Amino acid sequence: MLLKELLFGLEYKLLYVDCDCQISRPFCDSRNVTEGGLFVCLEGRSTDGALYINEAINAGAAAVVSQKVRDGVPTVVVRDTRYALAVIWNNFFGRPGEKMRLYGITGTNGKTSTAHFLASCLRADSRRVGTIGTLGCFAMGERISCTGSEIKGAAAAMTTPDPEYLYGTLAEFRSRGITDVVMEVSSHAICQRKVDCLSFCVGIFTNLSPEHLDYHADMEEYFRVKASFVARCAIRVVNTDDPWGSRFSAAVPSFRTGMESIGDIKIGNGGVSYTFEGERIRSSVGGEFTVYNTLLAYRAALLCGVSPKNAAAGIASAGEVRGRLERAVRAEDEGFDVIIDYAHTPAALESVLRHLKKGARGKLICVFGCGGDRDPKKRPEMGRIAEIYSDAVIVTSDNSRGESPLAIIRDIIGGMVLSCSVVIPDRREAIFAAVSMASEGDTVLLAGKGHESYEIRGERVLDFDEREIVKEAVRLKNGN
Repeated sequence: MLLKELLFGLEYKLLYVDCDCQISRPFCDSRNVTEGGLFVCLEGRSTDGALYINEAINAGAAAVVSQKVRDGVPTVVVRDTRYALAVIWNNFFGRPGEKMRLYGITGTNGKTSTAHFLASCLRADSRRVGTIGTLGCFAMGERISCTGSEIKGAAAAMTTPDPEYLYGTLAEFRSRGITDVVMEVSSHAICQRKVDCLSFCVGIFTNLSPEHLDYHADMEEYFRVKASFVARCAIRVVNTDDPWGSRFSAAVPSFRTGMESIGDIKIGNGGVSYTFEGERIRSSVGGEFTVYNTLLAYRAALLCGVSPKNAAAGIASAGEVRGRLERAVRAEDEGFDVIIDYAHTPAALESVLRHLKKGARGKLICVFGCGGDRDPKKRPEMGRIAEIYSDAVIVTSDNSRGESPLAIIRDIIGGMVLSCSVVIPDRREAIFAAVSMASEGDTVLLAGKGHESYEIRGERVLDFDEREIVKEAVRLKNGN
């Protein structure tokens, strides 16, 4: 591919290189560069890709893309290499997003579920749908290989994949005849300009609560980042019951969506239902948060031409999302319930616990931990919330990464009085303990890991599927 074709739509200056030179493919890791490659020097928080220019040239790079100039080095000088990387990969794959309708969902909680419901609405309208998000990348329900996550070799990508994988997946979608793509858009992806060269027909804002404050300076910056994405979408659907959503909607014309717009609301463990503009909306997934997630998805679908009948049918047929209020053990089978949920923020944990507490016939037992190398400020708050709504709490580990699991646990219990709580650092042992404690009518919540099937400890990525562990614990409890 010609260099000028990769740079289409980008402002740049060429030094010591011809725009008609041939490029084999882009790279952003100098260790992977091969003959004829284009090395893009990314400026990160801990390192600068420009430090590895010599390594890339020695490996055969035909040119580098950089914000800095080095004498004699064939260079494409740009203002922002992260934006350049997205543009380059987009061009490399033939700008696939231009051929499809894109729907972007951002917010702290509810992105995955809202994407799940919206995709179902679109499928009910006979559209060919692809999804990109925390659970991975799927074309009409079939998983697409998309690496690029923090877990080497993992099939699922980041919430929003890096440009190489994002635009490669969009190209794969296009080759499969996908017409509509529902995408979760993270604040990291917005900051890193991964999606800046895509045009979204709809942007959905779910809510905002403290999260990623190890990455963002404060909530104001976090909000500005999220708002900057939604503001540039053609149609904006916003949860205005959330104070941050209400603030956004007051500044940017949006379709306001909240409880005041619906009627005859019924919320229970067996699901939710309500009326919106004369149509009865039903979902088998319980919780007040499901009302918001389905309403945002339903309204976005209507605004994009889906009929009310088809959109409602899509919501009703969507079913549960893996790792979101997922019932791993049912009371009708074992006498108690075990629920797996991805809740890993204070707001999400409180929302799930409040919902389960309302429907609990017996004790509510909560097992949770907090991730390492992530915002430590939320840890004591999550401990406080767990104690408020649970009858028993087991504090354990959850992807400790480069931190000491015991140090993380100390942060958590700093917000607790420990009157109904125990500490079991090994998560497998914690799950066994919770199942052994459960009696007739009780509910066990395993919070934090959700869809994940691994546990990160230091540099190791271990197989860890809570569903299989729960089955073992139940067999042991039953003497099998």
